[in-house]
Amino acid sequence: MRNRRWMIAGLALLVALPLALAGCGGKGDSNQKEGTTSPGASTANSDPIKLTLWGAVPSENGPQEVVDNWNKQNPDIQVEYVRFVNDDAGNLKLDTALISSQPVDMYVNYDYSLYEKRIKAGNALDLSQFSDYDVDAKMGEGAALWKVDDKYYGLPTQKGLSFVWLNKDMLDAKGLSIPTEWGLDEFRDYAAKLKSDHVWGLAQSDYYFNVPINGSLQKQSLQLTKADGTSAFDNPMTVKTLQIYSDMMFTDKSLMPHTEQITSKPALDQMFVKGEAAMLFSTNQIFRTTNNIQEFPRTK
Repeated sequence: MRNRRWMIAGLALLVALPLALAGCGGKGDSNQKEGTTSPGASTANSDPIKLTLWGAVPSENGPQEVVDNWNKQNPDIQVEYVRFVNDDAGNLKLDTALISSQPVDMYVNYDYSLYEKRIKAGNALDLSQFSDYDVDAKMGEGAALWKVDDKYYGLPTQKGLSFVWLNKDMLDAKGLSIPTEWGLDEFRDYAAKLKSDHVWGLAQSDYYFNVPINGSLQKQSLQLTKADGTSAFDNPMTVKTLQIYSDMMFTDKSLMPHTEQITSKPALDQMFVKGEAAMLFSTNQIFRTTNNIQEFPRTK
């Protein structure tokens, strides 16, 4: 395979990932009896409190090391990391665990709609009852994006950087420059020009089909529904977003149709590094693949 060069074209999105506390409360704290010390306190004779933390990042990529370090420093509160895959099946697994007897004390959300859904189902703890920790003061104004009904049900833990990744060789072959500013019209134009018989102009995860739609609503301070309960998707910006995606899939054929992608479940990061897609809309998780130079050789 010919070596290829990739370059990060630009920052497309910032997403805060909240760590939520399960609203069912105390499932993992099986050793704490009524009348004993509260979580966080320790006594010489008490057994350690046991908590479970669910997250989508593979344990070997950092979470297990964090948990191990915590457990060493906090012998009275021991945490177990449970991994779920951040896809439909994985999120269903987490939701099932939340409403069943499986221990879920903390979990990481990666999508606002799922976060809100879990709050409405009573599976997240209302943090407004705690006065000794000011989320806004600690996290900054960006944290407010994760308020539901003006309350926090999770702690924003990081800003997830999202990028449009570009295959530089393919750009050069088409005489296209690296864009520094663009909107959906330019996005569509590049994808159409970069596609070929065996190369998609763009690949993106299922989640990113929601991003421009959610963004168009947020920019206009709109919710998913209007005050009368009808859909707010008929606003001009969202209509344009949906139309562009439809055109990319069915007119330009530069983007895999969504139904086909859901059915085939392609490995999008590998599609990109193998040259099967000229652009990739993804988070920084792709570094796991692009840093694997032995399996996916490339030039810088």
